[in-house]
Amino acid sequence: MADSLFGHLAHNFSAHPENLATEALAYILNKSSVARGAFMRLLSQGGGSFPPDLRFITQAAGPDQAIPDLVGCATDNSQAVICEAKFWAGLTDHQPVTYIRRLLENKQGMLVFIAPARRFTTLQPELIRRCHEAALTTDPTNTISAEFSITRVQNLIPIVLCSWRILLNTIQTRLEEEGEHGSAADIRQLTGLCDQMDSEA
Repeated sequence: MADSLFGHLAHNFSAHPENLATEALAYILNKSSVARGAFMRLLSQGGGSFPPDLRFITQAAGPDQAIPDLVGCATDNSQAVICEAKFWAGLTDHQPVTYIRRLLENKQGMLVFIAPARRFTTLQPELIRRCHEAALTTDPTNTISAEFSITRVQNLIPIVLCSWRILLNTIQTRLEEEGEHGSAADIRQLTGLCDQMDSEA
């Protein structure tokens, strides 16, 4: 397990560590084009293609009253990817249906839940159940690995489940390859928080 000062402080002084993890991830993605590229290449396994110059904003409220954790916006302000950062907090009333409908309006985009891999066995069925209750169809889930899977909704919008571990490892590896050691150190700080939350589930 990777301990970190950030992980210690977030765990002990924040009632909502998911919010801190989201802000940290957004900071890293906006700071480094290498980190953004690694992130989008990982998500592209879900079958999506993304604009080259995404910027990431947190707590992006919309007219539907939903406030997703992290949104990747193109230069025209269209939302290409909506991310929810989870440790062990439950789903809100808007998740995932309101976000899917937001993306369906533009007939494109991806919804991503970043969560501990150990949560997938309960989180994935809950997401699918909520889609069905809202009369949204789902394709069979494509399990890329134990820590990355895709379920397409309405044969159009992918719901991707991605573990914190595979996400951060992928970005950190690429940053180190490109010599961006400062951003790689930032990723290690965030990994410390995620590891701590995972171990204390």
